[in-house]
Amino acid sequence: SLIEAPALPATKLAVECYGEMFGYSGLKKAPELPAMDLVPCCYDYMFEVCESLEEGPYLPAKQLYPGCYEGMFEKCTYLRHIKVGFEDWGDGSATDGWVAGVPSGGLFECPDGLELKYGEGFVPAGWSVNGAAPAAAGSFAAPASKSIRDNHRKLLAPKIPEIHDGHVGPVGSRDAAKSK
Repeated sequence: SLIEAPALPATKLAVECYGEMFGYSGLKKAPELPAMDLVPCCYDYMFEVCESLEEGPYLPAKQLYPGCYEGMFEKCTYLRHIKVGFEDWGDGSATDGWVAGVPSGGLFECPDGLELKYGEGFVPAGWSVNGAAPAAAGSFAAPASKSIRDNHRKLLAPKIPEIHDGHVGPVGSRDAAKSK
């Protein structure tokens, strides 16, 4: 099982480029992830069930995209530290389930402007934030977000024009024409 990660210097990413890359490995140290411009599902499930991983890589990106960190640290049972650069969780789909199964007692570092939400898709329950004591159980709980993993290809698929009445029109234009 992989223990040491190779360097991942890419700063221009493609959809699902590193998804599930180290999942279920014996990885002990995460590689640096310098990309500032993310794309959907680029790092999804990257470290899933890496049971030896204690510290996540610094995640410097300021803007999140659907699924970019989804399931990233799921079931990393020794994870104790995550540091992020983003200041907004968005709709929660970017980090859906990213810390599911992570134990309490770690440190989450983030910009001061990030809204503190706790749970499997946000700050891990029972973790301190920027050195402050952990919030009480149930505090700032956020509703679970919908996973986009299975439907992201649909969202990114090119729109193919429809042909109706001998004319080519945008997707959905046939239904719109019928409703008039």
